[in-house]
Amino acid sequence: MSKYRISRNIEGSLIQFIKDQTMLDWGNIPIVADFNRAYNQELPVISVRVETTNWERAEIGSNNLTSQIQVLINLFATNDGNRLDLKDYLINILKDGCPYYEYEVTKGRISDKKKVGYLRVIEINDNPENFNTPKSELDVHDRYRHLLNITVSTGKVL
Repeated sequence: MSKYRISRNIEGSLIQFIKDQTMLDWGNIPIVADFNRAYNQELPVISVRVETTNWERAEIGSNNLTSQIQVLINLFATNDGNRLDLKDYLINILKDGCPYYEYEVTKGRISDKKKVGYLRVIEINDNPENFNTPKSELDVHDRYRHLLNITVSTGKVL
């Protein structure tokens, strides 16, 4: 048995939260951690991945650190209306944060999770993808793609 570290815990927590919320309001939208796996799913699909982490000293003279983590949420929609509705929906459910879990893994599968806090959303940047190519020439998954770039924090000091 092993445990996920902070980045994978954040990814897992966000994926679980988005999955639970969208299941209630949108039905079964695939939510994946690997950007490339989105291309093997039926539209709409959402990809969640942790990117850059900024570490700062918690206080002067201390070796303790706090972090702000950048998370990229790619939306692959069926059309422009679906893209706009889905991105507004996600912003609305994410703005207040979500539960933060620590995950245990056995034989490559999540075997347990424990709620240990709350992810605070510090910032949300909302960016439609523009490839400067006619939509008809793009892969169907890229025609109505949108990127939410969010910054989150666990509030924990390491």
